[in-house]
Amino acid sequence: MKNFNVKNITIAGINYKITYTKSQARDRGELGAVCGNSSEINIDESLDTERQKKTLIHEIIEAFNFEYELNLEHKQISILETAFFTVLKDNQELFSKIIGDK
Repeated sequence: MKNFNVKNITIAGINYKITYTKSQARDRGELGAVCGNSSEINIDESLDTERQKKTLIHEIIEAFNFEYELNLEHKQISILETAFFTVLKDNQELFSKIIGDK
């Protein structure tokens, strides 16, 4: 599966590199991973595009958890992943207006 071509993201003022790895889900039992110490996010490239996007949202929240020392449990992060992904997807026009130049 082809990745959706996002290579970097800034979280808490820190540039995180995004990489895509084959068979991460199968080999390591996870769809993605984040390392706050090295500022890297890794996503399984064999996932379909929508699942890659959801996984990226999940790993962004994991990075928030690390950078801001939120001490969220994984279940809470998974709930927030679903909530944020849904609101972003269902309200694309609104978010483009909020962050757009117009």
